[in-house]
Amino acid sequence: MKGFNYNKKNYHTYSKAIENNNFSEPSNEPINKYQNMKSFQEKQEGPYKGPIYEEEQYVKPEGDIYMKKSYEEKNKQKKYNELVKNQNLASYKYKVINFNYSLLKPFLSKPEETKENIILLSTGSYNPIHKMHIEILNIAYRFLLSFKKYNILCGFISPSADCYVRGKSMPIPFHLRCDMIETGIKEYNYYKKGDNLKIFLHKWEGTHDYFIDFPDVIEEIQAQILSHYQNIKLIYVCGMDLYLKCRGYFSKNVIAVDRKPYKNYQYKDIPQKFIYLIKDDKSQPYSSTSIRDCYLKGDYVGIKNITFPEVAEMVIKFYENNFKGY
Repeated sequence: MKGFNYNKKNYHTYSKAIENNNFSEPSNEPINKYQNMKSFQEKQEGPYKGPIYEEEQYVKPEGDIYMKKSYEEKNKQKKYNELVKNQNLASYKYKVINFNYSLLKPFLSKPEETKENIILLSTGSYNPIHKMHIEILNIAYRFLLSFKKYNILCGFISPSADCYVRGKSMPIPFHLRCDMIETGIKEYNYYKKGDNLKIFLHKWEGTHDYFIDFPDVIEEIQAQILSHYQNIKLIYVCGMDLYLKCRGYFSKNVIAVDRKPYKNYQYKDIPQKFIYLIKDDKSQPYSSTSIRDCYLKGDYVGIKNITFPEVAEMVIKFYENNFKGY
């Protein structure tokens, strides 16, 4: 499940991450021949082939991530390339975007306060975003407020890169998914007036030309935070389905929210490791797949019920322009 083994030069300082959060030391073992950038580009295979940034070094990942493309995979990529061309994005090239962490200063606890500063993080394709993608962060936010000992600064939504999403049904390009996320955040705050969690779009993951798995995203963003602030804990928020599927990757710092519900599951929280498995009455079994199914059935009202009205209009317009008769 673990994604890429890569070393960064510019995004964070590993020494700080190791000192403050006990991250594993980078291996001192000799790196194989794929460390050579030119050699790597010549020999790279698989669905995640793309431009290599000069400031980064790569090691060929373990396992079978780089498998030869099947006929089906080639067709998916061809269709996606045509979609991008139709969106006038053929010449568009992303640069890796770092979050402006100075935006967090107003939310930090005052020196005399003893509350622990926390940031919530959620990842996914958001293809497209729906109500529960935002509600799940606010469910975790309300849950933590009940303890009265945490200062929850904000939440981060981190969408996946295009190279991953293009393998899904009816893929939406990254720039448009970001517009939908920001629109959804605004609409949520408009309709759910009150003390909502401050949510930011975090573009670091999605602006890469290769797939980064969620454990690596968590580790990277935590390290980025530690390079700016020493007193903030990052907590990952996900659905119970992801937690049960990938529980081996969660040794600490996770809040899993039951959305189905899992009637036969016994909820055993581990506070000392900050692992909480919670249920909430406002949780709904919404999914991006449901939005796509509604479109294929011509159920536009269903799309507006699952996501937000303005986001629904953006989704329907995009589908009509690219997937009519799909």
